[in-house]
Amino acid sequence: MDNDDICRALGRVEGLLGRVEGQFMEFRKLSERVSRLEQMQPWLKGGWAVLAAACTYLCKGIYEK
Repeated sequence: MDNDDICRALGRVEGLLGRVEGQFMEFRKLSERVSRLEQMQPWLKGGWAVLAAACTYLCKGIYEK
């Protein structure tokens, strides 16, 4: 493996890391927006809990039969 191969490989790794970092930043922004929404709309947090409980109940009933 010569220096050109190493440079190309490093360039690809840097490109992939940049894309991963970009996705992470998008996830952070989305998480912050959801957090702000939950703070402005407290019923959302309770709504998610009810929805999760309902899904658990339904899935439990389906798989126990």
